[in-house]
Amino acid sequence: MRIAARELGLAELSYSRGPIHLFDGVTFTADDPIAYLNSLAIKHDIYMAEVPLSTPIARSA
Repeated sequence: MRIAARELGLAELSYSRGPIHLFDGVTFTADDPIAYLNSLAIKHDIYMAEVPLSTPIARSA
């Protein structure tokens, strides 16, 4: 991002990874996203499965 800003003639940009205060009053910290997820009241286990897909049948016009 700094290189792009320099090429556009803009001043050096700075980036801060400080905490973000969300609308529900919870503070999100990018350094520990798992803590935020664990703080949520609603949780659901995630299941992953492979689903075999058949080869599409070509239709003639």
